Amino acid sequence: MVNKNTILFFIVLALAGPMDAVQAQQTAKEWFDLGKAQSDARKDEEAIQSFSKAIAIDPGFAEAYLKRSSPYYRAKKLNEALADCMKVKELQASRSLIASADFCIGLTRMEIEKKSPNIVKEADTLYEIGNDWLDKKKYADAFKSYSACIAVDPNHRDCYNGRGLANQKQKKHSEAILDFNKAISLSSNYPQVYFNRGKSYAALDKNSEAITDFNKALSLDAEFEEVYYERAEAYFYANKLPEAVADFNEAIEVDPEDSFAYSGRAEALRLMGKNAEAVTDFSKAIALDDQDGLAFTGRAKAYCQLGKKSMAQADEKSAMALGESIDEPCN
Repeated sequence: MVNKNTILFFIVLALAGPMDAVQAQQTAKEWFDLGKAQSDARKDEEAIQSFSKAIAIDPGFAEAYLKRSSPYYRAKKLNEALADCMKVKELQASRSLIASADFCIGLTRMEIEKKSPNIVKEADTLYEIGNDWLDKKKYADAFKSYSACIAVDPNHRDCYNGRGLANQKQKKHSEAILDFNKAISLSSNYPQVYFNRGKSYAALDKNSEAITDFNKALSLDAEFEEVYYERAEAYFYANKLPEAVADFNEAIEVDPEDSFAYSGRAEALRLMGKNAEAVTDFSKAIALDDQDGLAFTGRAKAYCQLGKKSMAQADEKSAMALGESIDEPCN
């Protein structure tokens, strides 16, 4: 039963004038407490209204969203319940609230799928079509298929990730990040999406954000070997050269035939003043791919720093023959 004093509070509140921030916060808590009492009494419509008033006063009130999802669920308003649980994750609430939100998302999605199996099947079909277009490098068509999937099922995590990839392949990185954000809000333990978002952050020169995402991907999947090369590049452009070298080491261990990993490590070593080691790596990169003009350019600079002028000039000629320009010739 709702406490009479609580009801009296709201009568007084309705007659009161403007409130300061502290009073507003207290009011949000009062509405929240009233909503909890109403929800416990299974007065679901009243509870929804009270929680909604708390949220209107304090839009960052994560627990109010979580608690409101219960009367929504019981009232069979499943999309609203799902949206509230997703909002808890979007607000980056406490670990315990996020765990409860994850459970709520799983339970509500399962109920939605039970009630609308044809919708789920249609969304999955559109997702597979999108994947097929993506494999064929028809990125605009892939984008359309993933968008159609999302229109059918607005909570299809994989379609947001797929559409993010379609945007990424078209160099629409800001749009891609929005889709990856949505995929993560639907499932925060999805290493591939953090990896994908990290690549778009890196493409926008947001290397700190990229590194954070690559770290998260590895924390979720310690065997996600593809991350090392991308994180090495992000470390390199963030001028964290020792960290870049360490990740290039890992990338080379994963794929000893990766010429780009040798070339990247070589350039990091060169900038660290380790020119002899850089020459060794550039030479390995060139042995694996003799059309890599940047490797010739880098080795020319390392040779020049070592005082090997004729070897540097020979590499400069090779680089120019491959279309590279030489800004500071070795003289």
